Amino acid sequence: ASPELQRIRKEIFHTRTQIRKALEALWEQENFRKIFQEQIITLRNERYVVAVKAESKNTLPGIIHDQSQSKATYFIEPLSTVDQNNELNLLLKDEKEEERRILLALTAKVGEQSPEIAKAVEILGHLDLVFAKAKCARALRGTIPLLNDQGRWQLRSARHPLLEPKSAVPIDLH
Repeated sequence: ASPELQRIRKEIFHTRTQIRKALEALWEQENFRKIFQEQIITLRNERYVVAVKAESKNTLPGIIHDQSQSKATYFIEPLSTVDQNNELNLLLKDEKEEERRILLALTAKVGEQSPEIAKAVEILGHLDLVFAKAKCARALRGTIPLLNDQGRWQLRSARHPLLEPKSAVPIDLH
């Protein structure tokens, strides 16, 4: 939608990748191997965290963001990724702001065309009504009345659709 939004999204992707790599690297460190409940990376409070066994919660320096319902797992954001998570959150805020700016600009452009859009909606509404009438007339097996020059009508075999027995009027307008 804009070069700025594209730039921000590339930075978001790059920052997320860096965070994931940093967290995955923790699984390979000998002194931390046994503290992880599972080798998963998840989000808690919009921050990337790892699942650590409850008895090892103080082994990994970091911020505890949550714990499992069973209290067997703590979700910890290691101190080594705090700055990256902060940067990611700022980028996500910038992304939302750029999206908002783009949407406001698009809304203004649509607003400039509102008279034409309103006219188009009016025309489409009229066409929809004409086609609905034609579909209804076809379903009721209606005919076009013939009018004479004296302004008189002769209605032979005329019937009102609302007065017809329900079984005689095959209405399926879908």
